[in-house]
Amino acid sequence: MNERELSLIKHMGEVFFSHISDINIQFNKALQEHMTLVGEKLASMGEELHVLAKATPPDFKGMIAAAVSTLPEPAAPKLPDIEKMVQGAVSRIELPVAPELPDIEKMVADVIGRIELPVAPELPDIERMVQDAVSRIELPVAPELPDIEKMVADAIGRIELPELPDIEKMVKEQVSASVSALPEVHNGADGKDALQLEVLPGINEEKSYPRGTYALFKGGLWRAYQKTMGLSGWECVVSGVHSIDVIQNAQREFSINLSLSDGVMVEKTFSVPVLIYRGVFKNGEGYQPGDTVTWGGSLWHCDDETADKPGEIGSKGWTLAAKRGRDGKDK
Repeated sequence: MNERELSLIKHMGEVFFSHISDINIQFNKALQEHMTLVGEKLASMGEELHVLAKATPPDFKGMIAAAVSTLPEPAAPKLPDIEKMVQGAVSRIELPVAPELPDIEKMVADVIGRIELPVAPELPDIERMVQDAVSRIELPVAPELPDIEKMVADAIGRIELPELPDIEKMVKEQVSASVSALPEVHNGADGKDALQLEVLPGINEEKSYPRGTYALFKGGLWRAYQKTMGLSGWECVVSGVHSIDVIQNAQREFSINLSLSDGVMVEKTFSVPVLIYRGVFKNGEGYQPGDTVTWGGSLWHCDDETADKPGEIGSKGWTLAAKRGRDGKDK
């Protein structure tokens, strides 16, 4: 229901209210006249009753009934046919014609056709930049292994051989009393006057070695402090580098694990600030030196660890690498 229909109904209500008000006034006027006439009749009857009060009481009930029966009944005003009036007013209402709607689909297609799509900025050759950065990475130099042969020679040179007692003198002193009773004794072969130290090139775990054996194993010098069984009975006297393992933990983080001859593990971690494209900048994410992001159509390079937004006032850690170009236009 629109505003015009509401105004028509309001106007009809005012007309109906005016007619009903007139009818009400006429009815009240007729009722007042009737009440005036009844009042006059009652006053006249009161006077008559006052006169009759002194006389024999008449039949008041009958008299009142007779008097009331003589009173004219007020004629009720004729009410208009409200239903017919409403139907007639409604039938005369002109319904508004619905306006013709525009072609929404055509309008949307025209608006979309006039939209100038922004030209994507030309990004640098990230693959080439990464390849150049990787080619400039200096691989760590493997530590120089010690001269095992020289170390073994030095160790042998530092060995102090125990001073052997004069066996011959001791024997002579012990047996001098009975030597005359013994048969003639012939001397045996000459003995060695020093310890002959040999270093084996390796340890065969399936063999057993006597106490005092030296061998090269896992880049170090090992000594058997007792008769060995597998690796049981060996000890590392000179530790060397057994193996080197380089592990890439992340895109720019590496770890070097050194395994020494005596089983000790040495781990060192280092980072290489190579360029890594991290996509579009994300709030709340931390960035490391060497990271590159796209923000505001430009390419930014991270110089220091930061979570600031590139290009904002007070932002730290970013350098503009490639500035956004002007948007192109369709011809």
